Amino acid sequence: MPFDAQDPRLGAVAMIDAVLDYLGPDGERWYQGGWHRRDQRCLLGTMAHLRAVRHVKGDATRKYLLAAFRERRLRSTSVIAVNDCAETTFDDVRGMLLTARAIALADIEGRPRPAAERPKRSPVMRQTHFEAVERIKRQIAELLETGTIEA
Repeated sequence: MPFDAQDPRLGAVAMIDAVLDYLGPDGERWYQGGWHRRDQRCLLGTMAHLRAVRHVKGDATRKYLLAAFRERRLRSTSVIAVNDCAETTFDDVRGMLLTARAIALADIEGRPRPAAERPKRSPVMRQTHFEAVERIKRQIAELLETGTIEA
């Protein structure tokens, strides 16, 4: 699947497709509550991993995810907080990714952005972005201390 960094919108669509493929049809490789565990990754970790292994720069995936969050009326604008919210399910993640993809395609084709199907319940963000970042920092520090990862 090619990534066209010359057009960040196309890069976003390709990245979203790659993220959905990586995470699996039922979210087998999606991880919640941290950056990664074995072969599972959080949403942001999956995007970082795919950018690294595919040498992607300049895609607009985050921009379209944030647009999807607004469209779905989420309180948070943090990918980490949305991913790690206890009420977030993989169906929510897949729905947000598909909404982001639809918005990007609408922008590419020059048509109005589609309205997302509103979930019956929007995840309530119980943790702030700051709390989520602090938790991730603690988890990274633990991984560094145990030698699981190197700086």
